[in-house]
Amino acid sequence: MTEFSIRPMGDADIATAAALYGRCFGEDWAVQSLRDLMRTPGCWGLIAYAPDPVGFLLARIVVGEGEILSIGVDPDRRREAFGKTLMEAAIVLSQQSADAMFLEVGTDNPAADALYRGLGFRQVGLRKDYYRRPGGRRADARILRLDLTKDL
Repeated sequence: MTEFSIRPMGDADIATAAALYGRCFGEDWAVQSLRDLMRTPGCWGLIAYAPDPVGFLLARIVVGEGEILSIGVDPDRRREAFGKTLMEAAIVLSQQSADAMFLEVGTDNPAADALYRGLGFRQVGLRKDYYRRPGGRRADARILRLDLTKDL
């Protein structure tokens, strides 16, 4: 496996994370918009380097609940455990101040769904037509939850 490091996302990493988001999802995330998000109470991020930037994770914790807002791995570097390692780091960090963690995953994204379920997330809801996809297609979102009070 490729050697890499994960570190907390700082202000200097925001433009890098916005560019990674564009590569991962095919749509832009304005640097200022991401900067504003990161300044809201409870929001934080992680970024992975190998040695170039390969992935990011954005999360927040509010009133004892964690939420993964977005996670992405450079399409050329997928299936190298970056996503799993980012998620594991986020879980460990969230256990310090949250009892549960939530996220949404498209029903059309079986690889991500398998990753999250492999980490112990379980479906607790469904949002119909939540995601807009290219060509006007829509996809449902599974709402997944992980209990952070159990030993993982």
